[in-house]
Amino acid sequence: MARIGSIIQETRLKKGINLDKVADETNISVRFLKKIEADDFTGFPGEPYVVGFIRNYAEYLGLEPEAIVARYRADEASLAENMQEELAAPPMPASGEEETPDSEPLKAEKPQKTAAGEANQQALPADDTGAAKKTRARKTAPKQKEAAAADTIQQAPAPNPEASLTHKAKTETLPPKALKSEFRIKPAAAEPKHGMKILVGVIILAVAAAGAAFLFRNRSNGSAALQQTPQEFRVEGSSFEKRIYPGDRLLIQTGSDVISVTLRAIEDTAVFETPQGAMQVSLGGNVTFDLNTDNYPEAVLTASDFEKGKPKNGVLVKVELPVPQTASNTGEITIPAGTAEAPQNQQPANSIIFKSPRGPYPFMATISFRGNCMLRYEADRKEWVEKYYQKGESVSVNVSSALILWASNAQAAKLTIQATGGKTYDHELGLPGEIVVKKISWAQQEGSWALMASNYE
Repeated sequence: MARIGSIIQETRLKKGINLDKVADETNISVRFLKKIEADDFTGFPGEPYVVGFIRNYAEYLGLEPEAIVARYRADEASLAENMQEELAAPPMPASGEEETPDSEPLKAEKPQKTAAGEANQQALPADDTGAAKKTRARKTAPKQKEAAAADTIQQAPAPNPEASLTHKAKTETLPPKALKSEFRIKPAAAEPKHGMKILVGVIILAVAAAGAAFLFRNRSNGSAALQQTPQEFRVEGSSFEKRIYPGDRLLIQTGSDVISVTLRAIEDTAVFETPQGAMQVSLGGNVTFDLNTDNYPEAVLTASDFEKGKPKNGVLVKVELPVPQTASNTGEITIPAGTAEAPQNQQPANSIIFKSPRGPYPFMATISFRGNCMLRYEADRKEWVEKYYQKGESVSVNVSSALILWASNAQAAKLTIQATGGKTYDHELGLPGEIVVKKISWAQQEGSWALMASNYE
């Protein structure tokens, strides 16, 4: 059965892929790829790395990863079993070494006649009578018994200590099957890979120590951020940008007035305590402060950056103090109320921006600002976008069907529609300081289509 190295190499060659490409797309070193194809698994950081590299390599080539890993483990187990059998096999006898004859069964020696017995037989005369024989037999019986006992002791072989030692040595070198009836030898257990165990233990300890240090540092930083003393910042000039934390307060100087704003909490939104009450500001959202209700905000606060539910990271706030609207710095002409010219500049409730003989189509709306203005808009019934714009800024919106605009200073915002063929059409939203809400959409007008600007409530 082919090993996994030949299977992987054959599959790669069939696909026409070189090792450099495999290394780039799997993040496995070319050195380890060559070792896997050669079935050489030495030099890897550890067994988990070997299995992981084999699995990733097989999956990259379109093979079944689990089947390849199972075959690798079976091959390794077979190699370990063969090594164990080699360790348990008996050593071969050295050349020229002769076996001892002690293992052969001892032959019984032929009993020999004792000198006492021969003497007794020679002492008997041939012509003795029966009575004399009986008398002599009674006298010689004890002596014959003693002689027979001595012969028995002399005939017993003396113990050979060298033979015992040789037999013991041969018994210890016999294979397990030969000694099955006398001894049961347990198979030698495979030696554990101490180096791999030590490496894995060191890695686990290092990861645990790094994780503990990270948790301790984050907990320390979080506790320090949450337990820090609230600070107070004074905002003066044109703009201010600072990361603040719950409990910190901003004192915004606007002329002779001071606006106090305190960050209370950071949840899904940033919660600020303001003179207008608690205000929830989403990421990128802002709060305007119009203390004298003249539609010209004295300050605009924007929550530029924060993470939801993480007060320890704070909120990056930006405070802008718009320049007050005057005729000298905006270039606008303010028409006093009650003059005769005001009604002449009044925009009609519904006005045609341009007509289209081929029907409605998407368009681009650009709002450019000639002065400071708060603008909110919604395109194609999507979410509302709100921002405070200053003189010289602009914003462009792609519209498919309808656009709704809300402006705090209508004359400061100029609407330009870009139609097909590069044509553009300008439209004035309203008068200075006027709050308007306009809907820009297609409508049929006198049997044809026209892009209309109408008041929207």
